[in-house]
Amino acid sequence: MYIYTLMSGQIARSNQFFFEMAQEAENINKIREILFGNNLTAFEKRIEKSDLSTRETMQQLEAQFVRQLGDLRLELESLRSQQQEAIAREREETRLMLNQFREELSMLNQKNDKVVSDFEAGMREYRLWMTEKSGNMQQEFLEQMTLLKNSLLENISALQKSKVDRNNLALLFSELAVQLGIDTSAEQQ
Repeated sequence: MYIYTLMSGQIARSNQFFFEMAQEAENINKIREILFGNNLTAFEKRIEKSDLSTRETMQQLEAQFVRQLGDLRLELESLRSQQQEAIAREREETRLMLNQFREELSMLNQKNDKVVSDFEAGMREYRLWMTEKSGNMQQEFLEQMTLLKNSLLENISALQKSKVDRNNLALLFSELAVQLGIDTSAEQQ
């Protein structure tokens, strides 16, 4: 209880101190009012009015800043969205061009394979034709050589059986040369 009494005394002294301070502040305000009068009150009112005006201006500036910041965010979002759409379009165009390129490359490979296949088939046919033609030409050549050889042997045997004068012999050789010339020109064709 002693502590309670001690505490109550201190609280009472504290309250007394604050009360005296408040009275002194009021006294100071009264002295100030007497000394400065209406000028101080008007000055305080101007300060309050200026403070209020400054607060309103700050609020307006803050609202304008928030509005401009919101507009900027919207514009940035719009630009980002447009950029993403442009990138998506470019990717799609690139993908389509790549697919088209692959299709064209596949078609060119198929055409190339067909051309190579046709060329190889043509070469096989040409080789067969050349082999056949070569065989036929060789056979004809051998036949003509045999005929020519037989004709020459006949002429030689005829010459051996009869004596021929030089004019007849020259005529015989010229006919032989003409036949050989005709045969060699036929072989060249």
